[in-house]
Amino acid sequence: MQLRFEHGVLVSSFITVDDIDGRHETADEFYRSVGKREDRYRQWLKRHIEFELDQFKGGRLGVARDKSENVFVYLHTRNNRWAN
Repeated sequence: MQLRFEHGVLVSSFITVDDIDGRHETADEFYRSVGKREDRYRQWLKRHIEFELDQFKGGRLGVARDKSENVFVYLHTRNNRWAN
């Protein structure tokens, strides 16, 4: 888990789950699996929350990937100005 603060206030958290990411023998396998990993993260998230993602009132919650094709769950609080 990574936490992001701005001016001493929590604005985002990023969660990765090793069991969802799976094991990849080569870099090609890792990059080819990005769509499957995103789907597994979305399924994991839906199993662990009791509301629809668009109904989250505390900010924004979802699944994304970074420039290196790492997939993660993000939670941006209402204090996060750049993610709105």
